[in-house]
Amino acid sequence: YIRCVLLYCHILLLMIVSTDPDYLDTKLVKQGVKILDPIFQELADWINQKFETPVLNIYYDNCHPSNFDSILIWTSELTSILMFEGRYREADEFCSKAYFICRERRGSHNAMARMLNQYASLKQNQSDFEKAEALFLEGIEILRIADCKDKSKLLANITAALGQLYTKLRKYEKAYVYFKTALS
Repeated sequence: YIRCVLLYCHILLLMIVSTDPDYLDTKLVKQGVKILDPIFQELADWINQKFETPVLNIYYDNCHPSNFDSILIWTSELTSILMFEGRYREADEFCSKAYFICRERRGSHNAMARMLNQYASLKQNQSDFEKAEALFLEGIEILRIADCKDKSKLLANITAALGQLYTKLRKYEKAYVYFKTALS
């Protein structure tokens, strides 16, 4: 089952497990015991139309703008949907505004690295390869010194993304090193 989280008008699909309260509640909706909260019906209709996917239930997470991690996560997710829609200039505006949090090291290592990875991907899509490389390297460095949850998976993802950038730039020796590092 999939849970939809709305962040800055971005739909994030997350897998949930059978013991998750969201799963149990959605199961009741599917069985006809409960109904989708009417306040979300317009959103459910939009998701169905936009992605041709029927919606059983919608949950949301509260994020507080005063929390730097929330801002970084929102920006990362918003960037993802804007890139998906080809709205690179808007994505760049959000990323550049959130980048100061990373520069000031005001979020968790994990949230900063995720944001930097997304920003680097955006820059790569905009053919600003020098900036993309610098952002990937900054994300890797933040994680190397960090002691955070999911560090190894995120570090491998960013390292592999940098390897892909080097492959695109035909810097195969560097690509090889980063791909090998991502696999170790």
